[in-house]
Amino acid sequence: MTRFAAAGLTVLMSLSAAQAAFETDPTFIVTTLDKGTLAPDLGTMPVPAAAEPIVEAYKASLAKDCRAYKGTAVFKADFATAVDVNGDGRADIFMTSNRMNCGDAPSVFAGTAGTAARWELSKADGSYAIVDQLHHRVEIQQTLKNGYQLIVHLHGMNCGKAGAEQCRHVVNVGPDGTIRTIAWPDNRHRDIAPAPAAKAPPAPATVQTVASGREADPEAFATAGHNGSDVEITDTQIVYTRPKASLRGVVKPGTVLVEGRWNGDRFSGTAYAFKQGCAPAPYPVSGGHVQRPGRLDMVLTGAGPLREGCAVVGYSQKSPHSRLVFDQIMSN
Repeated sequence: MTRFAAAGLTVLMSLSAAQAAFETDPTFIVTTLDKGTLAPDLGTMPVPAAAEPIVEAYKASLAKDCRAYKGTAVFKADFATAVDVNGDGRADIFMTSNRMNCGDAPSVFAGTAGTAARWELSKADGSYAIVDQLHHRVEIQQTLKNGYQLIVHLHGMNCGKAGAEQCRHVVNVGPDGTIRTIAWPDNRHRDIAPAPAAKAPPAPATVQTVASGREADPEAFATAGHNGSDVEITDTQIVYTRPKASLRGVVKPGTVLVEGRWNGDRFSGTAYAFKQGCAPAPYPVSGGHVQRPGRLDMVLTGAGPLREGCAVVGYSQKSPHSRLVFDQIMSN
């Protein structure tokens, strides 16, 4: 049985570089159009008592995941950024795993697909709408005419570009906590052909497995079934080999479904959700093997993307992509 180990959501830089990024985290930047970047104590508010349980629940969730990596979570004082972005007089809360240190890894929840984050948006009835996001950074920008708008910097796949290319989604928040699209400055809504299949990067000669220190064999693989499709599991990826009939106009053999890495018995990485005519939507997943009588399965879970048309408007455990099961695993 093989295990696949790559760097999807996990940190891809040296420990010293990652530590520097943690200490100077730019995930949430509060600005105004007429004054430029505000001082840290301007434009922000204290976290209200009613919002604290949600902040603490997110911290507990991150701390639990950190323990799976044999680490102890340490949260920065500015873990939560509080700004009234919908103009109702109550703070809306923006949290990011970039402001948590997990043992020797300043953040094990960030990488090429973005950073795990949670938004807590106030509603008129006193409750909060919770939105899980995956993004590189957000400019919380106050405008003279329209109040606050949020410029969300995403992985390039969200607008049909390469991951290193910029993809910005400009939104504002309504008084009911809903997120409204203002613009995709990087041409998200241009007319595009059905998204091409994602190409697997060339496999390195060896892949270092973090958990054991062994060198993984890039030639080793296993086959499995996934929701009516056949996939191949390698030490770096899960790739479609025979998509089911309903997916054949969307993905093709060789399309990468998941990439990530193992740490001990736990896997975390990036999965991709596909839709006809839309760019693949990356989102974080984690999980591991599940032993059943006479068979071995693999289950990965994570808040999957929710779409309006092609636009990803949020992430939820109720998404049809939130639970990925790979069964009938057979090693080569």
